[in-house]
Amino acid sequence: MKVKRSNMKPRIGRLSAYGFSVLALGVALCLTGCSDPGDAEGGAASMAEGYVSFDAMVVEYETFQKELPLPDGVEYYEQIRPEDSTEYGVGVGEGDAYAQYMCQWSRAYLEAGEVSDQAGTDAAMKALKAEMDNPATRFYPEGGYRDFIAEAELGDPTQLKALVSANCPAGGVEEIKKNQREYAEKVRNGDIKLETDG
Repeated sequence: MKVKRSNMKPRIGRLSAYGFSVLALGVALCLTGCSDPGDAEGGAASMAEGYVSFDAMVVEYETFQKELPLPDGVEYYEQIRPEDSTEYGVGVGEGDAYAQYMCQWSRAYLEAGEVSDQAGTDAAMKALKAEMDNPATRFYPEGGYRDFIAEAELGDPTQLKALVSANCPAGGVEEIKKNQREYAEKVRNGDIKLETDG
């Protein structure tokens, strides 16, 4: 994975694909550089361009959680504030809430299937299908979860399992932080090269 760096305040755009995991998004947030957070003129320009602060992104994220209830006993991950000032495209919070909803209901579906809990698989599939046309799907390529869920419903959960394994860490925010630290260490050691502008 490559993270783009520049001399400008880093910007995190909308989620672009199901393969761009919540974990990778968190890594990008914590590793990019930034400009002076006190640049009020730049901040006003950013708002006009469709970018918001971390706090505004979190408000959006928490707002959409109310529309997307997770399975019983599961909570949304806490957003991790980056060390440096970062801007977020309008929709990042919405897309992240949607991604976690789909991740956790997919996990619930798979776990219920492992113990032959038909009521559990039915409830999870119903929750997944209820949000297949959620407006947040605009951040995803054609197919995505839709194809994997259809395959699982037909008896082949292979792709859904792979998606959950890659994009839905079971350990929650602590696992995300651990993976971010490991990633940052690889960048420092030169094991992962970052692209630079110009």
